[in-house]
Amino acid sequence: MGATPLGFALFPDVLLSPTRSDFRYITEWQPAGRELWTFGLFALVAPLGVLTLRSWSTLNGRERLLAYVAGAILPLAFMSSRIVAIFTLAAAPLLSGLVLRLRGARALFRSSPPRPRPYTWAPATALAVAATAVTLVWYARLPFLGWDPISRRAVDAIRACGCPMYNHYDNGGPLIWFVPEQPVFIDGRQHPYPASFVVEHFDVEDSGNYAPLFARYGFRCAVLPPYSKVGQALTRDGWHVTYKDGAWVVAVRP
Repeated sequence: MGATPLGFALFPDVLLSPTRSDFRYITEWQPAGRELWTFGLFALVAPLGVLTLRSWSTLNGRERLLAYVAGAILPLAFMSSRIVAIFTLAAAPLLSGLVLRLRGARALFRSSPPRPRPYTWAPATALAVAATAVTLVWYARLPFLGWDPISRRAVDAIRACGCPMYNHYDNGGPLIWFVPEQPVFIDGRQHPYPASFVVEHFDVEDSGNYAPLFARYGFRCAVLPPYSKVGQALTRDGWHVTYKDGAWVVAVRP
């Protein structure tokens, strides 16, 4: 821990993160119920709570430990969607054990008697088919799989657009990975940037009023998603678009 850029200050920094003024812009810190997938937490908690209370007196030591851990993490999971996955690690095995306590459930999931000889042809055939399919799909690079988040033409346009470069919070991470030689203005990491810096960026993006920020940093290039109000304003004000697709717009100062 001491070898990280934040050192041991990472501990208080994590605890104080929800108090930052840019907290509201980060999806993973939002309460459960803001994103569609987080409603799975409510679907998991409801049967888990009923079955735990019903079977509490008969729980063994392992199940009680899982219940205590899940109960301790549950309030944090409701407060922040990033904790839902951690809660599930304790809740899922507890729920599976409780389901088997229901009448008829154990018989439903009972395994058949072991075979005298294990299956060989079926697993071997499945492995061969899977390996062939993965190899073909890898070389075909099917677009709907999204294996190439940034096209080669987009990468070339970003490399050629000059510095300093302005970009959106949402696309800073991919730019660092796929175009590492082009320094980004901002990316999705929370800790390297002051809260005021992140808030100002989103204020500019929400309003489209880019002029003061661009004058301060002297941006010559902008790499933005099509929905960016700043990108739309730059196009309106005569910036030259050197590349555009469904995910990326690259514009240079006229």
